[in-house]
Amino acid sequence: INERDVMDVISDSCTKALKDMKGVDATYDESMDKSSPLNLCAIVKESESKALSRTLEYVNREKEALDLKEYYQERRLKDLGLDSEWNPDESSSVYPEDDELGFGMSRAPGSLDW
Repeated sequence: INERDVMDVISDSCTKALKDMKGVDATYDESMDKSSPLNLCAIVKESESKALSRTLEYVNREKEALDLKEYYQERRLKDLGLDSEWNPDESSSVYPEDDELGFGMSRAPGSLDW
């Protein structure tokens, strides 16, 4: 949920900035010097518009893919079989000697049988 909220904020900020830029009249004029303030402003506006548009495209793609992402934490829980409710009836151990151990108990150190 937090990641989706962050993506929404970034998307909204980019959209607002692009909308605000449309109100700025700064177009490159070939007849003027390249280093004139108006031409420099036009170059910066174009560069920022491209950066914001690409960022918006990226964020929108990421928002669409959020449901498909599986994070390490979720993957690890699934690998360990800990992604569902615990049921004592289904928790029989693969190793018979482990059946003697209760919840929160462990073997005594050094009692490994190689």
